[in-house]
Amino acid sequence: MKTRVLAVLLLCFSSGVLLHIYSSVTLLQAIIFTGGIFVLACIVYFSKLLFITLALIFFLLGFLRVELFVLSKNTAQFHVLVDQKVTIVGIVNDEPDLRETNVRFPVLVSKINDMDVAKPFLVLVSTDPLLRVSYGDALNASGTLRVPEAFVTDQGTVFDYKTYLQKDGVDFLLPQAKVVIESHGKGSHIRAFLFHIKEKIIQGFDRSLPVPENALLGGLVLGAKSAIPNDLRNDFVRTGTIHIVALSGYNVTIVALFCMKLLRTFFSELVSLYAGIIAIILFAIMTGAGATVVRASVMAIIALLARRSGREFDAGRALVIAVFFMILHNPLVLPYDISFQLSCLATLGLIYITPITIRWFKKLPARFGIRELVAATVATNISVIPFIVYKMGIVSLITLPANLLILPIIPATMLFGFFGGVFSLLSVIIAYPLIFLSHLFLSYEIHTIHLLSQIPFAAVTISDAPALLIVLVYGAIIFWVFYFHTRSR
Repeated sequence: MKTRVLAVLLLCFSSGVLLHIYSSVTLLQAIIFTGGIFVLACIVYFSKLLFITLALIFFLLGFLRVELFVLSKNTAQFHVLVDQKVTIVGIVNDEPDLRETNVRFPVLVSKINDMDVAKPFLVLVSTDPLLRVSYGDALNASGTLRVPEAFVTDQGTVFDYKTYLQKDGVDFLLPQAKVVIESHGKGSHIRAFLFHIKEKIIQGFDRSLPVPENALLGGLVLGAKSAIPNDLRNDFVRTGTIHIVALSGYNVTIVALFCMKLLRTFFSELVSLYAGIIAIILFAIMTGAGATVVRASVMAIIALLARRSGREFDAGRALVIAVFFMILHNPLVLPYDISFQLSCLATLGLIYITPITIRWFKKLPARFGIRELVAATVATNISVIPFIVYKMGIVSLITLPANLLILPIIPATMLFGFFGGVFSLLSVIIAYPLIFLSHLFLSYEIHTIHLLSQIPFAAVTISDAPALLIVLVYGAIIFWVFYFHTRSR
C-alpha cells in the first residue's frame, strides 16, 4: 500500500481519536455522522467508494479506540477522596524519578483505605529523596490525595500537568507521602533486570564524572531521569539544543548495529538480524519506553526487516506505521505527549524537508557530512519551531550555530559514554579511557552551550501564540513541501 494512502488512513484514525477527546460527541452520533458521509459518498464519489469506506472505518475505529481506552481507565469513583488523607497499597510500576528535593514514582494501587480496587490505577507518589525505592517494590503510602493542576512556566505559557500525566495513566498525586516498603521483586523480572543494569551503568557515570557531565551523559545514553541543574537546562533551551539531553533514534541505531556486527562474526545474517531486533526491544524497555524511543524503535525494526526481505526502506511509510500502532496502544499520546509530537514533526522534517534544504547549501563541503548536517538541522527547525512557539513560547535565534557546534560530536560522546558505562560494570580501570574521552566531549558541549546562551537576544519569548496562526504556518509548509516533491517527480 502506498505511503500516501497509509497517511490518509492514519489521518482519519487520528481524527476519530481527536474528535472523541476534544468534543462531547457520543459513539452513536459518530456512527450516524459516519453513515451520513458514506451515503453522500455513494451518491457523489461512487468510483472511490472502496477507499472512502476504508477511510470512514478508520475514523470510526479511532473514535471507538478512545471510547474503550477511557472505559478501561475510569477512576471517577475515587475523586471523592481528593484532598483527603488516604493510605494506598500497591507496587512501584516504573523507575523512580530522583530529583533534588524528592523522589517520584508511579504506584499501581491495589488497595486504598483498606478497600480492594477492582481496576488497579496509578498514583504518582513523591517522598523523601533519601528513600531507596526500586521498580517492583510493594509498599504502602500515606498522604493527601491530589489531582494534578496546570501551572505557568518560566516562559509564561500554561503547562497542562493533568493531561501530561494522564497520557501515562496517572490521574492522582500523593505528594510528601510517608512510605513503608513491604517487599521487593513484585514486578516483571525482565524489566527489573534491565533497570538494574541501567542503574549500575549510571552509577559508573556518577563515580567517573563530575556534575553536571554525569547527568548529561545519563540522559544522552540511557534516558536517565537524573536532575540536570536548572541553569544548565535553561542554557539548552535558550540555544535550541534541549533535544540532545533526551534519547533519540540514534541511540537505538547504535545498539542494533553493534549487536548485529558483533554476532555476524560468529553467526548467520538471520541470527544477527533477530538479535538486533531483540536488542532494540530490550534497550527501549531499559530506557523507559518513552514516546521518542518507541517511535524510533519501531522504525528501526521495520528498516531491519525491509533490509532482510530485500525491499527498499520507505522512512515515511515506517513513520506512519509506527505512529499508528503507538496511537492504537495509547490514544492519549496524540494530543498530550509533547515529546511524541516533536519527535514526529522532527522526523517528518528530516524525511521530506531535508531534500529541499540540502539544495540551499550546495556550496558547503560534503566532507565530514557538513552539508547534510546543516541541511538536516535547518529542516528539523522548520518543522518544529512553530510547534515550539505555540507550546513552549520560546524560540532560539542561535539554534543553527549551536547545533552545528554540538551535534557532530554527539555520536562520539554517546559511543564512548555507552561502552564506558558497560565496561565499568567489569572494571572502572578498563572503562576509564572511554569515560575520559566522553568527559572531554561533554565538557566541550556544556561550556559551548553556556557561552552561546550568554549572547544577548539568544532566545525570544513569544507568549500566547494564536493557534490559528500556527495552523496556517503548517498549512503553508505542507503546501510548499508537497509542491516541491510533486515537481521533483
